[in-house]
Amino acid sequence: MQNPLRFPAAALVLAGLVLGACTVASGNGESSGFEEKSSQGEVSVRLTPRGVEEGQFLVEVRVDTHSGDLADLDLQKATALRVEGRTYRPTKAVRLGGHHSSGTLAFAVPEAPAQFEIVISGVRSMADVTFRWP
Repeated sequence: MQNPLRFPAAALVLAGLVLGACTVASGNGESSGFEEKSSQGEVSVRLTPRGVEEGQFLVEVRVDTHSGDLADLDLQKATALRVEGRTYRPTKAVRLGGHHSSGTLAFAVPEAPAQFEIVISGVRSMADVTFRWP
């Protein structure tokens, strides 16, 4: 006699793999027209602009390190968005902690800029980290 739980368990595993693949595919930044950018070093930073929502230009951020706690990095103070010669500081920034943190940066820019850069300064002993789009 066949185990009646074998097929449902396999179906659940397969469904989880399919849903996981969809989640990864949708997180690549292409839906907003901006590609994901990342840096390497003592602290790895990955940014994915998501566009404007409720008058705020939103950027997903993921920060990873394997040396110390990320709580010493204040993204609110360390981050600047530069658009056409103007500099914007985040109106909202994720508070970092542990070895891996992620969240959202928000800037008071009512329209998604076509060209811009985001600079993160004071990341431990690293030089300024600059990300440019396009």
